Amino acid sequence: MICAECATELELWKKRQFCPRCGRVSIAGKACQCARRLPFFKRVYGVAPYTGPYKKAIHRLKYGGQTHLALPLGCLMGEYLREINPYEKAAIIPVALSRQKMSQRGYNQARLLAETAGKTAGVPVLDNVLKKVKETVPQASLKRIEREQNLRNVFKVEQPAAVLNRNLILLDDIFTTGVTADEAARTLLLAGAREVVVLVWAIGVPGNLSII
Repeated sequence: MICAECATELELWKKRQFCPRCGRVSIAGKACQCARRLPFFKRVYGVAPYTGPYKKAIHRLKYGGQTHLALPLGCLMGEYLREINPYEKAAIIPVALSRQKMSQRGYNQARLLAETAGKTAGVPVLDNVLKKVKETVPQASLKRIEREQNLRNVFKVEQPAAVLNRNLILLDDIFTTGVTADEAARTLLLAGAREVVVLVWAIGVPGNLSII
């Protein structure tokens, strides 16, 4: 599935100390700057650092049309989900794409990852529950405050009964500023979800830190 070198590196990555809230690498596992403004999700889990071959792999899936990569990456996400086991009973919800973005790309990479991760971990996937109802400017070009304004009220829960009083695993490809995950989690909680954790393939790391 992955080379021996990457497998070893990912095992070392798991042993790093992470912020107990946003999942980023932190000193002695203490809460980082996210504690100044607590997000709506309870915790973020990143399978890999958003750098090197892990970043290239998700970019090829997301932007390069290489949808076959959803299988190995999704399997690794499912295996990690089984390992961390955040809830005894939960459901996976992939982060939604807007209609325009879906039309341009032809697929939702989060949905593809969720399908494989769910099968691997034995966790049901609630598809078409979370919808993105507004078109937005690409997040990569914006500062954090602009990202928050850009994404405010862009998600909608189409089937509130499906999330009512349930623990949910919000699944996405990457986690950088966390604005998308926070807004999606906020929407799910307002619709009646009990609690939300986030599972991503790759999570951003400061440029001056070694990934292992």
